[in-house]
Amino acid sequence: FTPSDYLQSALDKLLLKENSYIAIHVRFVNALELAELDYAQRPLNDEQKNVLMLKCYESIKKIETKEKLKAIVFSDSSTFLNFAKQNGSVVLDGNVGHITYNSSDDVVLKMFIDLYAISRARKVFMLRGDKLYDSAFPIYASLIGSKPSKIVNITI
Repeated sequence: FTPSDYLQSALDKLLLKENSYIAIHVRFVNALELAELDYAQRPLNDEQKNVLMLKCYESIKKIETKEKLKAIVFSDSSTFLNFAKQNGSVVLDGNVGHITYNSSDDVVLKMFIDLYAISRARKVFMLRGDKLYDSAFPIYASLIGSKPSKIVNITI
């Protein structure tokens, strides 16, 4: 995988040194906000959303502690990314979306930046559990970068 000049320019601005962080990916689909109209899942109520976000965030902090390395958090949910950022996690800027529903240049660029940044992490973690989607996106990224990956199951 070799980034185009356009993508490489965007990646260079991140100043991310390979293997200097872990990547943690969480895919909510519609659990926190209605993002994919064709998907049957609908947003949870406010209490359920808060419980789900807190459980995910607690898992992220535990992984960071165990790995002794700062995590960059990746997600399909801007709601969760904002929550994580407000609570001290590192997230990359950009407009989150699924390219099936939004193929604007900024959403496509964010997708490739996330993919490449995940591929450069020391290790890739994927949170799984009830109300979370089993995304292959972080697995593809770990394969691109030949990085180890691990599924972390959470209970809510």
